[in-house]
Amino acid sequence: MARAVSKYWVLDAVRRYLVERGYEVVEERDFTLLCHSSNSSLAVRVMLLMPYGSVLERIWEASSEIRELPYDRVYLAVPSTMLSRVVGKRMSMLRELLEGYFRIGLLKVAEDGVVEEVIPAPLRR
Repeated sequence: MARAVSKYWVLDAVRRYLVERGYEVVEERDFTLLCHSSNSSLAVRVMLLMPYGSVLERIWEASSEIRELPYDRVYLAVPSTMLSRVVGKRMSMLRELLEGYFRIGLLKVAEDGVVEEVIPAPLRR
């Protein structure tokens, strides 16, 4: 049975993923997890596709909102069902946009709660 995708479910999956990697989630603000480890800081914004706009438009909007966060690494986390719509040239364009322009990474959250780093977040300090 497929689980209904909600921001809260995706947030929980991402929170577990970060804790397993040694990060402590110190704050949650506007569906953004703010985290610290012994030697770095990290922020992850969770987004779902809204009823308007394309996937790439929504990713652009969310990336614009988190671009200036003062953390060592910044990620956008999206459900895998959303990313399945971005293939081929659109995926390479998305990679260029996130890595080069916004300097953020991308996490994919599967329906079973498994989180995968699709695009590593560049170090920003």
